[in-house]
Amino acid sequence: MGQHSRQLLTGIDYDFSSRRSRRYGHVPLLAGAVGLTTALLVWAYDGTDDSAQVSESLPAVQQTATAPKEAAPTLPAAAFITDVPATQPAVVVASAEPAISITPAATVIEPAPDAKPEATTKPKPQTPAQKLPRGLSLKSSVVLVVDQNNSQILAARHAEKQQPIASLTKLMTALVVLEAGLPMDEVITISRDDYDSLKHTYSRLVSGDKFTREQLLLLALMSSENRAAAALARTFPGGTPAFVATMNAKASKLGMTDTHFIDSSGLSEQNVSTAQDLVRLIKAAYAKPTIRKFSTQVEQTVKPGKRKLHYVNSNRLVRARNDWRIGLQKTGYTNEAGRCLVMQSQIDGRPVIMVLLDSYGSSTRFADAKRIRSWIERTHPTAHAKAKATDTADSGVSATS
Repeated sequence: MGQHSRQLLTGIDYDFSSRRSRRYGHVPLLAGAVGLTTALLVWAYDGTDDSAQVSESLPAVQQTATAPKEAAPTLPAAAFITDVPATQPAVVVASAEPAISITPAATVIEPAPDAKPEATTKPKPQTPAQKLPRGLSLKSSVVLVVDQNNSQILAARHAEKQQPIASLTKLMTALVVLEAGLPMDEVITISRDDYDSLKHTYSRLVSGDKFTREQLLLLALMSSENRAAAALARTFPGGTPAFVATMNAKASKLGMTDTHFIDSSGLSEQNVSTAQDLVRLIKAAYAKPTIRKFSTQVEQTVKPGKRKLHYVNSNRLVRARNDWRIGLQKTGYTNEAGRCLVMQSQIDGRPVIMVLLDSYGSSTRFADAKRIRSWIERTHPTAHAKAKATDTADSGVSATS
């Protein structure tokens, strides 16, 4: 190597120990890199075959990255790669000998031509919102109307959307209680453990009140009494945790894949489901005569001790004593869930299941139920309805004649 080249290499070491290096701690690395590059260029220009000495001057990491697995013969004077960022193409200084490619440590090696790129998991596309049929305008955010006989969907909107369901949870609570086969006449004492510590909702049941399991189930279904539902879960074999686990196991057995329960009352916003799953729950609950009876009972007076407590149904359509033929119902409300209503009703002789979720205002869900009934009577007449219309027409003709 020429004397000028050796001075440049010596200058690299000097930059690390000189006064300037100590004063400007960030400069030495850059200066060393520039010096090394300059030395290599000059050495290549001199044409001196001193590759072994230059190799010793290279950083240890670069030697490791470029060293072959087996000992290689001394390379002739060849092209050298200048010090450039890994994201830029390498600058090659040509020499008289054929160029030898040296891969920098940070260079990414391309895969073989036949190598396939790693598969990536695409997010599951969201189900598009289902539009309601023409002529049916409803205010509830989530709607599902199903013919109970053949599971035909009559109307749907956001039926697969998972969201809080509030006190609709109590239908599953009733299923678990009844299927456990526990004595319904067993006396249960209300405890402070049954109080709502999450939302601090009001209840007329106080610690020390005594009710039968049957009475608590009635109050939970008819009037959506939260402490009654909590007491039913607490007195289940294994306590509330076992009760909630049984609720989730039952949901899984029914095929309610988008449903999860946290408590027996529905106060937690983590009690979630979809309209489609709730139809499965309603069908299972409808098979229980006790649930049908208790959920549609208009009113009930109970006497825990010396007090008299009068309860009414939370569904105004049941209380109205009108021409609705409701076989099962449950209302629900929390701030997160909005106003909710599920019903099984006979409309013109057709058994229909309605699910209305996330409605606003105290009256909208009931008004939506009325709109659904009118729409079905107008657009989906059954054989029963047609026969009724014919009888009415015949009666009118006979009277006028």
